[in-house]
Amino acid sequence: MQQSIEDARLKYSSPYGNIGAFLCEVEKFPFSLFSMRYLNFLFTLFLLSCTQEKKPFLKSADTLFSLKEDSGVDFNNKIIETSSFNYLFYESIYNGAGVGVADLDGDGLEDLFFAGNQVADRLYKNLGNLRFEDISKQSGISDDGGWSSGVSIADLNGDGLLDIYVCRFMLEDAALRQNLLYINQGEMKFKESAASFGLNDAGYSSQATFLDYDKDGRLDLFLVNQPPNNSAARQAIHPDSLYQFSDRLYHNDGDHFSDRTAQAGMIDKAYGHVAIASDLNADGLTDIYVTNDFDEPDFLYINQGDGTFKDEAKNMLQHMSNFSMGADIADIDNDGLLDIFTADMVAEDNKRLKTNMSGMNPKKFYALVEKGYHHQYMFNSLQINRGNGHFSEIAQLANVYATDWSWSALLADLDSDGNKDILVTNGLKKDVRDNDFNIARRKRVRELQEEATAAGKTGIDVNPLELMELSPSTPLSNYIYKNSGSYQFEKAMKEWGLDQKGMSHGAAYADLDNDGDLDLIMNNMDAPAFILENQREKYVDHHGLQVELKGAIPYGSVVSVKQGDKLQTQEYQTVRGFMSSSTGILNFGFGTDSSPVDVHVQWPDGKVQEFKQSRLDQRMIAHYSEAKVPGPKASEIQPLFSAVNLIDFKHTENLFDDFLTEILIPHRMSTQGPCIATADVNGDGLEDVFIGAAKGSNSSIFFQSADGFTAAPALPDSRRFEDTGASFFDMDGDGDQDLYVASGGNEDRRDFYVYQDRLYENDGKGNFKDVSTRLPHIKSSTSCVRPCDFDGDGDIDLFVGGRQVPGKYPFPAKSLLLKNEGGRFVDVINGLAIELEYIGMVTDALWSDRDGDGSIDLTVVGEWMPVTFFSWNMGQLSKTGELPNSLGWWNCIKELDVDGDGDMDMIAGNLGLNIKYKASPEAPFEIFSADFDKSGNNDIYMAYHQDGNCFPVRGRECSSQQLPFVKERFPNYDQFSKASVYEVLGADTAGALHYSAQQFASVFLINDGAGNYVMKDLPIQAQFSSVNSILFRDVDRDGIHEIILFGNQFDREVETTRGDASYGLLLKKNKAGEYVAMPQPSFGIYAGTNVRGAALIEWNKKSLIITVNSNDQVFCFAENQISESP
Repeated sequence: MQQSIEDARLKYSSPYGNIGAFLCEVEKFPFSLFSMRYLNFLFTLFLLSCTQEKKPFLKSADTLFSLKEDSGVDFNNKIIETSSFNYLFYESIYNGAGVGVADLDGDGLEDLFFAGNQVADRLYKNLGNLRFEDISKQSGISDDGGWSSGVSIADLNGDGLLDIYVCRFMLEDAALRQNLLYINQGEMKFKESAASFGLNDAGYSSQATFLDYDKDGRLDLFLVNQPPNNSAARQAIHPDSLYQFSDRLYHNDGDHFSDRTAQAGMIDKAYGHVAIASDLNADGLTDIYVTNDFDEPDFLYINQGDGTFKDEAKNMLQHMSNFSMGADIADIDNDGLLDIFTADMVAEDNKRLKTNMSGMNPKKFYALVEKGYHHQYMFNSLQINRGNGHFSEIAQLANVYATDWSWSALLADLDSDGNKDILVTNGLKKDVRDNDFNIARRKRVRELQEEATAAGKTGIDVNPLELMELSPSTPLSNYIYKNSGSYQFEKAMKEWGLDQKGMSHGAAYADLDNDGDLDLIMNNMDAPAFILENQREKYVDHHGLQVELKGAIPYGSVVSVKQGDKLQTQEYQTVRGFMSSSTGILNFGFGTDSSPVDVHVQWPDGKVQEFKQSRLDQRMIAHYSEAKVPGPKASEIQPLFSAVNLIDFKHTENLFDDFLTEILIPHRMSTQGPCIATADVNGDGLEDVFIGAAKGSNSSIFFQSADGFTAAPALPDSRRFEDTGASFFDMDGDGDQDLYVASGGNEDRRDFYVYQDRLYENDGKGNFKDVSTRLPHIKSSTSCVRPCDFDGDGDIDLFVGGRQVPGKYPFPAKSLLLKNEGGRFVDVINGLAIELEYIGMVTDALWSDRDGDGSIDLTVVGEWMPVTFFSWNMGQLSKTGELPNSLGWWNCIKELDVDGDGDMDMIAGNLGLNIKYKASPEAPFEIFSADFDKSGNNDIYMAYHQDGNCFPVRGRECSSQQLPFVKERFPNYDQFSKASVYEVLGADTAGALHYSAQQFASVFLINDGAGNYVMKDLPIQAQFSSVNSILFRDVDRDGIHEIILFGNQFDREVETTRGDASYGLLLKKNKAGEYVAMPQPSFGIYAGTNVRGAALIEWNKKSLIITVNSNDQVFCFAENQISESP
């Protein structure tokens, strides 16, 4: 009876403001259990709550979180190094340990378990009001001298009580390395039983996670192991014996666990940290994500449903973190799909970035890629689930990519506004990656060796602790990011009261005081643990809902809550972050909206429960016994497009390493192709396709038929050139479509013949003859070709954009204005448009009547260029202006009446915002170019702004490879970390070529009707990557064009993540007249390749989208509905 009353108290706890409901519940019990005085007090409160006028909320707490100094938790994970046990011999000695939180005694309060490395594990009972008591000894928690790491809490034996699994690590003594399983005996008594359950694994374990992978109703266990940490022991391992240190999959046989690792296909030799179990492809089966340190890539094990798993990381992720530490999986954008966050170790501030990080090794990077280790970058990763097994990594767009040496990562709605925030713990006892420390350490060892040699000794006497004293130690604050929606996160450490400095490792969240919000617990090294009280009820007026699952194994259950048109989804899983286990009660926040919600619970076996119009500010309990088998599924909505195999062409890039001679360029310039152009070239009424090739391969024309596309004979002599742009036009007025092909590349610095553009004459039947002698001699590496009768004489002239001067990035290349004189072309740019000739690194141009005066104007965009306008005046094509604050890395520009006001607006594709480079008018991204080291070669140097200073982008090591004087000017890394770009380059910056970028977002250019434009960013999903191609189509036949975008940029230097987050995007107007992104599964196109161009044509009365991709196949996507007749 008393327990039932306690349940009622929890269900209607006063912070939720539901005292009346509590009184109703109490009436079911005998009055003798309560004093009349207490009931009168509660009834008075109830009356006050009914009769008092509701006052506006007043913020009474300075910060969202408050550090509890008097909680009774005195756990301190203190590490003491010795001459034989220290970082130099055990490099994971600073990895720390985890924490677990759960209601272990069923009293409605969540208790705490801390894992200790050199100190004993501790169990703390929650006494209420954020007070805890250490009950470790009386509870049976052992202190055997082992090194504990991860904590996982679950009911492993199905008796309704939560058990504790503790991973052991580090020590060579296998007896002290056996993992522990504390079986809950009730009343906070535990019995260590790992051996009897077959779970006393001794494989250097860091974390265990629970899942029912075979859906038999019993919890199985996946264990993350590593090879020995001791450097000597690790080097002595024979490759054949690595299995004993592999991650393990243990199957729950009922009263014992059996090793199914080999049968499941999960043997590995990685240095794993954590595993998170989650259904990542929404097929009803639980998958496993494993973070791995060092060179081994993370594993994304997809459950095959037959007892086996398949690592699909390379197929589902475009790239990943390099040194992955902690991780979490949750629906970060509230679209119903589960996303992944992993923490790495790159610093945010310039000083630590330059002192603690060495340059990436390009040869090693690409060698690992070739061996199947995927593209790994030393940044945090935020993998957004795009559906159908595809993820877009956007940590740099979200500004959550750099949190220093990180450990735990937790995704949870900490401020109860409906958006999941991000917590990252960090800190290292010693800055062991400090470059100056490692130089000093090696220098000291050399000195000792020299002293020993001089004394006639064969060995050296070195004290590792003396060497470690050379290392600095920098306590750091953890990172907390407030989710502001639309993939935007803001640092909130100071505002939320989480700016304490230290070294935090494992972290967990739970509602420790039953007030409806999530408190935080952190396991710190060399300092007391943090208990951080969430003061939401004092800090901000937000509503919430808690959902508790009872009656069956909840792992893998999915709870969705809908409030109006807003959806929130959570999956039941307690093992999260880093070596830790969080609450099993699901917390949902709703901001200031108190309207009721619909709750949908899907249990692991597929049964469901529905709770319609549920009130907020309560803890709802869902009992499995009330779940039902769902009815038939509604038929899935067919996507707009589906992939079809119609064109047999693969672009194969010729081998050339741009970075050998231009070490510091931001991306390859030799891989700008392929290109695509379409026209009916054989007069059959069907659009045909030209696809350009790389140097050494033949470009091709494909004739359309009802069955697909057939390749025509190769164009004459096309193998000698790199095709970077193309356009069909009628050059000779005979009514058929001729072809101009731009030649690009960066390989040849002397043989400029390879940059000669080509002209092909069509005989009307699709047979082409090379008539390139009708063109002037061209030495520029060109890009776009834009036909237009710019002189009004009735024939078609051309603008050809100059893309680059080979070997001299970012110098402006020569563009051409080709006047058609009877089928021969003369460059008249010097006479008609002198300002256009060397305007920059042109990528695209658009002929249009911008101001509606009846004359054709030209808009030009490019890399390191503003959007630039030219108009005809007195027979001259003159520059009439630049769009303010538009200096960018533009790729393409197209024209469309975006706002439906009758005049033509523009859409411009840019670099995108998902990159570490940041640019604004106030803090531009910059580049300087000159022969700074007087070597006779052009040097480039890029710079970015931070905290009011302009710093070099690249580090001391990379900079000195291009500019040897850097090491002389800055003898150590600390000095270099403080130097501005002007201090590095010195007086030479004054005479250098200098460009800036102010805008990296892709944008609408809205026309005011007089030819003036206002920039407006495209939707945030369009900023996931570069936009290289823009198409228009009225897909839904409502008279309004949809916008279709393609892009990516794979060819960046290896210290910058490649641009690969775009799969293509369809923008559609909503009821408010704004363009919004269509969900990827509804669009149906997954073009996650290095798309260089795209075209939209008609095929079999359907729209057909064709993408051409660098170093990849051509892909075609056909519309799933029949187009209406024109």
